[in-house]
Order: sequence, then structure tokens, then C-alpha cells
Amino acid sequence: MNKNNFLVVAYDTNDIHAKQNRGGDNTVFDFANFDKHRTELVGYTTNAVNYFEKAFNKYPNTSGVVKIYLREQAFAKSHRPTEIIKDADCKIVGTGTLGELFVSVNSSSISKLETKIKNSQKQKNIANISAIKEIAPYTPDDIISKDIRELKNYNQVLKVKLFDHNNDVLNYNNELKFVEILNKLGLQNDVDFKKLKYTKKLNIYSVNFKTKEIFEEASDFIGLKSISNFMNFCPIKQHSVKAASNNLALNEPNEKLPIVGLVDSGISPTNEILKPWIVGKSNYIAKPALQDYSHGTFIAGLITNARNLNNDDIFPNVQARIFDIPVLDDSLREDELLAILEIELEKHPEIKIWNLSLGTDAICDNYSFSDFGMALDELQERFNVIFVIAAGNYCESPLRQWPSNISNNTDRITTPADSVRAITVGSLAHKQIISSVVSPNEPSPFSRRGPGPMFIPKPEVVHYGGNCDKKLDCKQTGLVSFDEAGNLTESVGTSFSTPIVSTILANLVNNIDGEFNPNLAKALLIHSAVLKQKELSESDINYFGFGVPGDLNEMLLSPDWQATSIFNVKLQPGLIYQKDFPIPECLITSDGKVFGDIYVTLVYNQPLDENNASEYCRTNVDVSLGSIDTVGKYTKQVPLDTPDCAGNFEKILIEHGYKWSPVKVYKRSIPKGVNAINWRLNVGVLTRSQFELDEPQDATIIVTISDPSKILPVYNDFVVASRTKGWVTNALRVNNRLRPQQ
Repeated sequence: MNKNNFLVVAYDTNDIHAKQNRGGDNTVFDFANFDKHRTELVGYTTNAVNYFEKAFNKYPNTSGVVKIYLREQAFAKSHRPTEIIKDADCKIVGTGTLGELFVSVNSSSISKLETKIKNSQKQKNIANISAIKEIAPYTPDDIISKDIRELKNYNQVLKVKLFDHNNDVLNYNNELKFVEILNKLGLQNDVDFKKLKYTKKLNIYSVNFKTKEIFEEASDFIGLKSISNFMNFCPIKQHSVKAASNNLALNEPNEKLPIVGLVDSGISPTNEILKPWIVGKSNYIAKPALQDYSHGTFIAGLITNARNLNNDDIFPNVQARIFDIPVLDDSLREDELLAILEIELEKHPEIKIWNLSLGTDAICDNYSFSDFGMALDELQERFNVIFVIAAGNYCESPLRQWPSNISNNTDRITTPADSVRAITVGSLAHKQIISSVVSPNEPSPFSRRGPGPMFIPKPEVVHYGGNCDKKLDCKQTGLVSFDEAGNLTESVGTSFSTPIVSTILANLVNNIDGEFNPNLAKALLIHSAVLKQKELSESDINYFGFGVPGDLNEMLLSPDWQATSIFNVKLQPGLIYQKDFPIPECLITSDGKVFGDIYVTLVYNQPLDENNASEYCRTNVDVSLGSIDTVGKYTKQVPLDTPDCAGNFEKILIEHGYKWSPVKVYKRSIPKGVNAINWRLNVGVLTRSQFELDEPQDATIIVTISDPSKILPVYNDFVVASRTKGWVTNALRVNNRLRPQQ
């Protein structure tokens, strides 16, 4: 069987067309009860005016924030009450939960907002007022997190975040006032408090308030957004057992192998087998002589020799060298880890894939992304790298069975697995004995599940991380790797499925000629999993992601009965990319129907905004492959047009339609054929309310069409049909050893 290159379709500006814009929406919700609703809102706003009158007297020349809650039917940006907020000289400066707007106010604008809500007769403002459910001031009850409210000892370092008002003068005044408050309370700069570096928009301080009285006085300041605990990263305790010898035949590394950056507890200096695989080291451990290297050493074995160590071809036939960065000894605070990552990324621009088998106990939020996860996103964007992150381990009793016996969300992914730009990895079992909790190819009983915040798919992929009994004993069912001395040992965890994916991804990047493209690398990884995976339900994706990635050949080459095309497009709001799509002659029946299996994967690196919790992802790219009838009407075929989609509220589209998600995957099997000969690929972009793209949105789309019987010459017929459509294509450039053999 021949292996054929994927086809990269040349981007052509002639495929860009204008699309019809709806414009604003003047819908008045619950019109019959509008006067009553307006009166209630005036009451809410009056309470906010009274609150801020005292606050602005106490903190002059500062700005506060009101929360505006929208009706559920008004979550879409076309209903957003931007007109009345603008008329009141206020400004939306962020979002909280879904449908919650943060609006910057001062002493005059809050009163003006009250007046506008009370008296405005403009049609647009009336629609805006009807969209608002409630208005409330942002108070210490919002600022102080639940765990801090229960704090007994205030003589410890806490994380304090200030609001970003999207105005340098306002931000400067608020920050100046905050520092002044701390100084007056007896706290010293760089001793008791310090400004930290996270992202451009996250204004975060570490503060030791020392006493409850100081804490209560400082937390009353209206410029604050949150006070919470820092996340701490500690060495992960392994449940390991001695493994039986399997007559290892380990090869030596060569300089053509890719390098994975390993940020962990470090590789044991006494492990002679791994030494040749380590290309460099940056040590951040204070006392190396007391260091526990077991976790980092085990991971290193899997990066270098996963298949050989486990003697099983379900593990990929790929290897990588390692740049070792020991950081975990006792406890490392999140801001300290960020500082280390920034240093190392700047020093090693040649390393594109970084393994972070790090975890916390902080379960990801429904609507907001962690500060640490957002900082990782900025680092990945700035240094053009991909972090591969473990989904986290669930070790509570009883462990999760399959189907799941857990219904309280305690097995959900933990930070930093909520990083949008990262690849998050879950774990599957690969072996089973009588006492095992799950069967092979089921989610490991300890593997945490998605989704991520705002229902983004997390994990994106899974690999084999072992099985265990209800006491976490993994004898005969764990992964095999090295202990510190070089002996074989068994252990389990998403920490160990993650480096397998890191190695796959590093080899994928290493075998594609040309400039590194994170969108393409992630799309190829995920698409290979999609091609292998059976049909998954929406809920199953939370556990399996989009499946187990294929081997290197499957990621980069097609068999004769399959054709894969890659589109790297640039998108602008108001415009749509439309490309007539060729159908192979062999997949058209004698009566003119199209049959086969179609897979579509979309990945895009959208702009992000740390001030917006539920609206952190600022663009939504939508893709569909559809057909055009004789009168020019377009019908979605992949994903399918469904009668209830057009009328769905924003919340439903987010939860069930991947809206605003940076990864979208669609599959359709058409065994009996569909009456649709003329096909077209449509790709468009939508931006958030009051957000404009500085430059076109890049997106990568991979489309595979195949013969379910694996017999017909789909590839050859697809190439012929694409030429008929006038496509200009190039073969995806891969290294010599992967190029197809005829």
C-alpha cells in the first residue's frame, strides 16, 4: 500500500468573500413588563450609587467596578448593553461568569448610569435596559475568595490582584492608592509586599498582611479584584513498585533526535543509562544532595525509551533527547515557577516542546481561567512554543470506575491544565489484572477529566498512563521506566502519559520542514487521534479527549484509500473563506450520491484577554464543509445542520457547540450516500463585543475524506478532482525518512 503526502492547499485571497452582517439588535425582552423591570434596575443602581458615594469619599481619585448581569437570552454580543453604558461615560473592562459584565465607574459616571436607566427613551437604550437582569457594586465579598474568608493566620503571603480599567491613568491612580494604603498600615515595599510579573494585563502583588485588622482594612479598597492563595507546586509522590526485567535493548541517542524541555524534579545524576540523552541542564534546586529525583527520572525514561521499556507497540516508536530543568524540591510558588520558565524559554529558543507533568489540587473553574494558566498562555505565544501538560491525578477513594461512578465534579482537571494554548493529556489503562479498577483502553481510574473553563475540550488527547487497583497498587499494570539508580520500576499517573505525547509532538515538529507552526503541529496531533478514535459522545470527550495520537507516519502520510488536505487561512470579521471542495470520483455512486467518512479538525491561536473570565478567548472561528444546491443554497454537511441550532442561546452554543473553543473537531460517516455533488469549505471568524483584531486570525483546518472499506483509490481521485477545481497544492514537506515509498 502506497503512503501519500498530505496536500497543503495554497491560500488564495480570491477565496475571501464578504458575508452578510446582522448589525445591532434592538430586541426588547419581556416588553409587557418593561416599566416594572426598569424600576427594579433603578433600585439596584441607586444601591450602587450609595455604596460608591462612601467608597469614593474614602478613596478619592480612584475608580470602582459595578457588576451588570444579563438575561440568559441576552448573552450574545448583539444584545450587549454597550450603548447605555457608553452614554453614561462608563466602560466595560471585563467579564466574570457567563453574562456578567464588569463596568468601570467613578463618582460622576455611576450617577449618570442611574439617570440613563431611569429616564432614557432611546430605542437602543430601552433594548439595552431590557437585556440587563441586575446591577450590583463589586465589594469585598467579591474580592475575597472562599478559602481566604476562612483564614485563621494572616501572617502569610497572599495573592492580590487589582482591576485593569483599560486606562493607564486610572490604573496608575488605583495602584498608587493601594501602595499608599499598605504603607499607612505599616507594610513595607519589597519586604511585606511586592509587585509580580505574570502577564501584561494581570496586575498582581504578593502581600503579607500580618494581622486580620490590616487585612480587613486593605481588602476594603475598591480597586481590588481578588485576594486568594498562591498555587504551590510540590514533587509528586509516586506509587511505584519494582518491575520485572524485560531484557532491555536500548539504543544510543543521535543528534537528529528532537529535544524536549523537561521541567520537573530533575533526572538523577546517578542514572548512567539516561546520561547520554541529556543535552543540558539548568538547576534551580537549592539543595541537590537532598533532592528526590524519582519523578523526573521516571518521566525521562519515557521520553527517551517508552516503547522499549514497556515492550509494547501500543507505545509510539519515537524518542527524544532532554534538556533537564529541575525545579521541584520542597514547594515552589506559581510566580517563582513562571520566572524560571521565562528565563529558560528565552535561553533556549530552539526547544519548541516543553513537558510540564506538574499539578495542583486546584480544580479548574467553570467560567474563569487560572492566573497561572493565563501566564503560561502568554509565554507560549511570546516564545512560540507548546507546553504539554498533565490533566492531573484523582487519588480520592473510591477511585473512578468506568462508566464513571463520580458525579460531584471532584475528578475534573486541575490547574495548570486549563492553559488554552497548551496540549493537555489524560491517561488510559493499557493492562488489566483481576484487581484492576478499569479495563484496557478505558480512562485510568486516576485520570482527571474535562471540560476546561467555558467548556473548552480538555484534555485534547490521551495516552497510556497505567491502571491500578482501588488502593492505587499498580503492580503488573503500571508503566515501566527507570528509578534513580537505573533499575526498572512500575508507576502510574497522567504525569507519565504526558511525556509520551511530548515526545510524539517533538518528533512531529522535528519531521516537518519549514518554520515551526503551533497551529499545524497541534492540529496534526489531534487529527491523527480523531482518525483512530471510534465515535465518542459529547460526555466521553471529557475523559478521552479526541483520542490517542497515531504514530508519526499516520500523522504525516495517507494511505491510498484516504486523502488529507491542509488549509492555513487568514480570517477577518465580516469576510468568509470559501473554497470549492473536490469529491473523489470513486466516492460518487452511479445515482450521483456522495458517500464515505469525513473528518474535520480546526485549530487556531486566538487572541486572549486576562480581564475577561468567561470571555477570555476573544475570537471564534467556525468551519463547515457543506453542499450547494442548484439555486445556490449552502447546507452544512459536516457538522450537520440541525433545526435547533439557529435559535440556540449563547450558553447552549458554548456548552454544546464548541463556540469560542480554540479546537473544534467534526466527523460524519455517510455509508449510504447523500444527494450533494457540489461541496464547499466555509471558514469565518467572529469577535467578541467591543474587540477588534489587530491582524488577521490565523487558523489551520485539516480535512480527511476516506473510503470506509479501505479499498477505493480516494487519494488519486482526490488529486484529479482538486486539479479540476483549480486548486494549487503542495505536498506537506517532511523529512526524507518519512517520504512516501512507491
